[in-house]
Amino acid sequence: MFKIRNIVCSLICAFGFALVFSAAGVSGKTSASETTVAVSSLPSTCFTICFRSPEYYLSNPKRIVRLPVLIWGENYNTPTSDPSSVYFALRGPGLYGSYSPIKFFNQQFVAAQLSLANAGGDGSPTAFSALKGELSCYGLPASPVTLSNGTVLSSQSTLGDLFAEARDAILEKRTVDFEALGKIFEKLHMDVVLSYCP
Repeated sequence: MFKIRNIVCSLICAFGFALVFSAAGVSGKTSASETTVAVSSLPSTCFTICFRSPEYYLSNPKRIVRLPVLIWGENYNTPTSDPSSVYFALRGPGLYGSYSPIKFFNQQFVAAQLSLANAGGDGSPTAFSALKGELSCYGLPASPVTLSNGTVLSSQSTLGDLFAEARDAILEKRTVDFEALGKIFEKLHMDVVLSYCP
């Protein structure tokens, strides 16, 4: 099963790279106001981790690692491990009122941070390797996403790039980017095969 998944992931990575390469060959230009976040070459393998949904963590509270996570509007926008804050963030738009991009972003980003923590956290070899992997390893994104600061997240951007942009969006108070970032994090756990979830 592991070999099959590696083959599938490698094909996805190669396909994602071909798309970006072709697009660059046609235009060869980038707007001065935009910064494309991408690696210069394709990794030989796709090292991915298991991303679980917010609903999964709400149903399996024992999987909520007691490590600090970053939540917009909590603890002066610094990491917190307060169980109540984490729980309310995971509840998302369905809690206390209608949908909002902020609630949606917090829900998806907190779930992603918990998944990274369950893989060992930022400093572990597993998470370190995964953060260096391209989003194409997860089949993301379907098309480049341009953020308000001019950064473009493409299939060649790394998982680390995505997490960094989410953290920066909170620290720089770029709430206008929450919807787009939340949707990318949401898609990370939508395909458990590509996410290597057992």
